[in-house]
Amino acid sequence: MPRRFLRIFLRDEDGAVTIDWVVLTAAIMGLSLAIIALLWDSLTTNVGFLNNTIETRTISTTFPVAGDGD
Repeated sequence: MPRRFLRIFLRDEDGAVTIDWVVLTAAIMGLSLAIIALLWDSLTTNVGFLNNTIETRTISTTFPVAGDGD
């Protein structure tokens, strides 16, 4: 009797799609983390440059009066 249940269990394909999705999602996450680790130095350099550029900009809150520049 237990062999019959084991045979039925091994032939049952329910849940196989779930396992496929879990493996696929884990692979995508692992690849994403590897890419981030590989590009981390250049990302932080570019973000720092962008931060400095934004901080040094001034925003004018007034409009120029017509005729002032002529």
